[in-house]
Amino acid sequence: MGNEINVQVDESDESEAKTYEISYLLSPLIPAENLPEAVAKYIKSLIAAAAGEVVSEGPARPVNLAYQIRRILDNKPVTFREAFFGSLRFRSPAAAVVDLARRWREAPELIRHLLIEVPKAVLADEQRSLVRQKKIVSSLSTRRTAGRPDGSSAKPAMSADDMDKEIEQLLETELYVSRYKSD
Repeated sequence: MGNEINVQVDESDESEAKTYEISYLLSPLIPAENLPEAVAKYIKSLIAAAAGEVVSEGPARPVNLAYQIRRILDNKPVTFREAFFGSLRFRSPAAAVVDLARRWREAPELIRHLLIEVPKAVLADEQRSLVRQKKIVSSLSTRRTAGRPDGSSAKPAMSADDMDKEIEQLLETELYVSRYKSD
């Protein structure tokens, strides 16, 4: 069990930019207030240097690890029980990915990482889902404005009494349904 890396690059389209996703664990020794700068330094700057661009990013957050991870830092073994977990998607030429993976593996602040190529089918499904969501939102907003002379989408303000009546009706319906189900 050495430190070998298994990265497969399709030689036929090395220059074509592909979409990748990296999930990473950053050292908890990094102060939380410096976390965005650390992500920029250890992840994003390497992507930019490899002619890549970040497509989307999830914020790094503290997590307790399911098991301890040992790393050698400054020639001393260090055991981590917690880390900052984050992930991001980026586009980069396929030929640059092997070098990125090597550089991330050597970064002492990066405890672990997982790098995958996002399949084109997944990207297409996500794009279709976004289009559907936009259509739903636009149809809902058209329904809200339909029939109003001023075309506004805001509902008129509800008085406190009307709101109490509405809540009581919902609770009565819920009680009726729960009694009916238990019989």
